Amino acid sequence: MLWKDDVVNANDFMSAQRLCKKYDVELDTTEIDAKYFFDSGKFGNTAKKYQCFSPQIALHCDFLENLSDKNLLLGGDISKVEYNLETNTFGKNAGIFEDNLLLTKQFIGNYSVPYFNVAHLTGKNIVKNVLLLTPEIYYLSILHNINIIEKYKVVLGLAHNTEVYRYKEYYYNELLDDQYKLSFRLKACTGFETLKAHLASITGNIDEFNDRYRDQTIRMNSYSNARLAYKGNKEDLNNLHSQILNKIQEVNPDIIEDFIIEI
Repeated sequence: MLWKDDVVNANDFMSAQRLCKKYDVELDTTEIDAKYFFDSGKFGNTAKKYQCFSPQIALHCDFLENLSDKNLLLGGDISKVEYNLETNTFGKNAGIFEDNLLLTKQFIGNYSVPYFNVAHLTGKNIVKNVLLLTPEIYYLSILHNINIIEKYKVVLGLAHNTEVYRYKEYYYNELLDDQYKLSFRLKACTGFETLKAHLASITGNIDEFNDRYRDQTIRMNSYSNARLAYKGNKEDLNNLHSQILNKIQEVNPDIIEDFIIEI
């Protein structure tokens, strides 16, 4: 990802290079002109077209739209559980135990619907967020947190700015064979962290990136709603809730609150 001649996601790019070299996989690269995308206003049109609340996701959607590939398997996030030991309550970001919905409209609207829209409008076969593909998969992926709580004696806290990479390593490595286990990344380095710091530096406004780009994408989609949510069986949800809660109370895990230090 370029901002003029600066490769702002160099950390992510080099990590991908090392991973591909390790497993002898050919790496294809595509240059993305992020400065043009944002400064030309294209980000606004793309956000409106695909219902993106995030300027980062808008850039990703533009990238996917212009790829020649028709079949695309994308990344996603873990189905994490966040917990407050003081109040014995789950965090809403977990996306569970709210109004009998396994996945909330807000979560799907922010992180999945834009990719569904790209697939629909371009005719491409796009798989995004594998752990969210069906209610059954999502149920099991949430349940997997019990294994992490029990083995590592940790659970994610509720802080908005918690870095989850340490927990991700535990989560994925309990699912992967030894030869594919992941090493712990220090922090997210998508390139946008660098852009946020740059814009804050030259303007003196610590929130310049959001003021310029995020606020506009949110305004343009203020009347948009996610088009689907997975209904969960109430009995299954209650059982899932009880299993996780009982394990937390049994183990009394430490809270992971690795703070994200960025602008």
